Amino acid sequence: MSFADPMELFRTAAQRLAAEDYLGVAQCGDPVVLRQTQRYAIASFVDATKQRALTMKDFTRGDSNMPAEVAEYNLRQYERHSAEQRDVSAQYPGFDSVEDLASGDPAAVYAAQLDGRSSRRQIAREVAAGRLPAEMMSPSYLAEHLTRPIPQPLGVVERSDRIAHIVFTIPLANPASETETPEPAWTAAAREHLAALPADEQALHAEVMALGQLQVTSCRRQPDGGWLLLLDHAFPNTSFAYGWAYGEEMKEDEDVSSD
Repeated sequence: MSFADPMELFRTAAQRLAAEDYLGVAQCGDPVVLRQTQRYAIASFVDATKQRALTMKDFTRGDSNMPAEVAEYNLRQYERHSAEQRDVSAQYPGFDSVEDLASGDPAAVYAAQLDGRSSRRQIAREVAAGRLPAEMMSPSYLAEHLTRPIPQPLGVVERSDRIAHIVFTIPLANPASETETPEPAWTAAAREHLAALPADEQALHAEVMALGQLQVTSCRRQPDGGWLLLLDHAFPNTSFAYGWAYGEEMKEDEDVSSD
């Protein structure tokens, strides 16, 4: 279902994201973008199987004095990270293989991508691997640390009959009411620095920082006349960008492989 008002479209998607309703976010997305995202997801795993695995020699090549135990540690970290990146079920919860991704509904694939990259999933993986304490998965800890300010749309700029840009901001804190300006969550160091400034400068910093930085995302008019978002993998942090490329980081190096 598309939305008649781009502002309402953005609010709905942002609220669903805050509620971790990832399929609901995907349903706010343009279907062409969702299909393209699915295709790139499949390509990323296919390309990963073509990458040459690094060895100890790769880590010591630039530093012949590197201790063997350091190179071994770096290699283990690389192998762990590579295995995680090739794990479809970890990156896309609910999908077990590339074939599953290919046959899945594009909206479900996008939702799984958001889920797999969410803070909750990342913490869970680190806890399961023993790299973070188990108490970090407690409901109280997650409720305190995963709550984020909800992005707020400020206006819409229609660039053409089909494309519009939504200007939005992510405040430093969620206000208690629609009329209240949130108090910035200053760090101790920031508070100390601000305290040394003249009163009018302190007020300026508080006013500007409380409002958050302006950002832009985009939406596209649908055949029914409504609007849907051009979602990317990190909505709403950046607007969708065409021409993504995967698997370019570790292409076969003839010089290395010939050693």
